[in-house]
Amino acid sequence: MMNPYDVVVIGGGPAGLAASRHAALRGCYTLLAEKKPRLDAAVTCGEFIPSLEEARSLMPNVRDLSDFYDFASSVNIANITSSVIVYSPSNKAYEFRFRGLVLNKNLVNAALGFASVEAGVEIATSCFVQRLHKEKDCATLYAATPNSSRIMKAKAVVGADGMPSTVASLAGLKSGLSEDDLALCLNFLMTHVKTDENTVEMYFGNKIAPGGYAWIIPKGGGVANVGLGARLSRLGHSKNLQECLNTFREKHPVASRKLLDARVARRSSKIVPVGGIHKHICGEQVLLAGDSAGTVIPINGGGILTATISGRIAGETASRFVQGRSDLSAYQKAVGSEIGDELQRGLKYRKAADRVMRSDTLFEIALSLLGASNIGKVVQCRRSFLCTLLRLL
Repeated sequence: MMNPYDVVVIGGGPAGLAASRHAALRGCYTLLAEKKPRLDAAVTCGEFIPSLEEARSLMPNVRDLSDFYDFASSVNIANITSSVIVYSPSNKAYEFRFRGLVLNKNLVNAALGFASVEAGVEIATSCFVQRLHKEKDCATLYAATPNSSRIMKAKAVVGADGMPSTVASLAGLKSGLSEDDLALCLNFLMTHVKTDENTVEMYFGNKIAPGGYAWIIPKGGGVANVGLGARLSRLGHSKNLQECLNTFREKHPVASRKLLDARVARRSSKIVPVGGIHKHICGEQVLLAGDSAGTVIPINGGGILTATISGRIAGETASRFVQGRSDLSAYQKAVGSEIGDELQRGLKYRKAADRVMRSDTLFEIALSLLGASNIGKVVQCRRSFLCTLLRLL
């Protein structure tokens, strides 16, 4: 009989890479399985995160934020931005200061992968998990590889395989989300984009992004991530996401001028959970991290940093479980204590925004009443007078 791994992590994004590295650093015999052929493969992502200083202000309860930023070094950063502009449905601009980093996320993933290998993690790429069988003392994973099949036994499994999560489904861990809590996102990496490279742009309006927003995130040198996210519940049968993006690129009074000569270098899409931390993120021998656990900030869809934080907590919790020092049930509380406040606040903001975003006219009035400063607080998921107001409502 094969010797089981202490921890098997499914998914080689930031959450999975953080989980595997931190489990290995704590002495666990760890395997990371990724379905893509390479850890540095192209990603579906706007690649935007707050600077370390902004992140410390936004998430004061998180331990050791610099752990991730050590890998987002200057080599792996495409651009540094200093402000965000929110465009209303009538194209009124609201600008606020916000220092952010636009990553080459595939290079960050590669750096995280190298650090995981240095910590002792075994990595298996082109590995598709198909079945999971839980026993008393371990879980058995059955996976397909290009030339054969593979069986992996583990004392603890971390599912960091995105949304929808195969691991969550196989383990019977229900998210508790509805269609209203899911956004379909389409992102184009584009060249020859004519925009201010110090500024991230967010565009709102039901004609382009019902229940969400469109974005232009500059990477420098005329390259930008251009895309949009729309809520599944708001995408009717007669309208698809590609049509929304075409309208944005070709007809939007502001954005179309910036994208007139732009060329698509790469396109990608994915489903993003925006309903907060899922109802069940831990079970017998299984933890969920990143998008699989719903750690995306609901009001803005940002998820790189929170995925990494949840991954680190998952690796720590799994190692304590393997060593007999903790139950996996401690994981949900640990995630909540570090990033729960921000995710809950983001969900309240998102649900409040949902009430007015169905009408462009009503949303226009709401933005005007808030003003740039308060819009900035909401987009960043900061505390504001709205927190008190929403509690009363």
